[in-house]
Amino acid sequence: MFFSACRNAHDRGTESGAARSIQLNAAFDSDSGFLLWLAEVITGDSKVAEECLVDARKISQQQSGLFVDWLSQWARSATVQQAIQRAHGQILLVSHSYDQICCPHGGHALIPLEQMRELQSLSAQEIVSALDPFVRAVGILRGVSHCVLQDCSIRLGATRTSVAAAYCVFDQWIILRKQKRVHDEPVHDCEELIW
Repeated sequence: MFFSACRNAHDRGTESGAARSIQLNAAFDSDSGFLLWLAEVITGDSKVAEECLVDARKISQQQSGLFVDWLSQWARSATVQQAIQRAHGQILLVSHSYDQICCPHGGHALIPLEQMRELQSLSAQEIVSALDPFVRAVGILRGVSHCVLQDCSIRLGATRTSVAAAYCVFDQWIILRKQKRVHDEPVHDCEELIW
């Protein structure tokens, strides 16, 4: 009787693990285009972005306790984390240039959903050519993942001041881009936004 109960519990655990694996793969597959876009915006490299997605999937398979409702969010979070790890050297190198910049706006709210959808309609390379790695990473963490500035600071290993300045640049780039598009003017990189 005891062995039968143990065996049944083991079988149920194996089945739920297999079901979780299938669901997790489905979450990665259904969002793969967006996940690749996120990773490429952060890393600036499509091949590295693909590797990040593979690594994120592998790491996710090893995690336990994932709930079905959170699978898409988990897939995004794991992909973003892998991309940050891959591009961390570039991100840190640039982050120091934002240490002395102070946001003159007194802070920025999260980017409205409408603007984030417009941003996601751009190719990753369009964003990569316009924004530096630190601004892109902060923009994805704060704008897409909705991390607070302190969390962005911890995850990127940068000061809160530099994160706030980079998010200001990201936000202002989106606003400037929208204004120039309305007036049919060319959009340049973020250099014109740094005070």
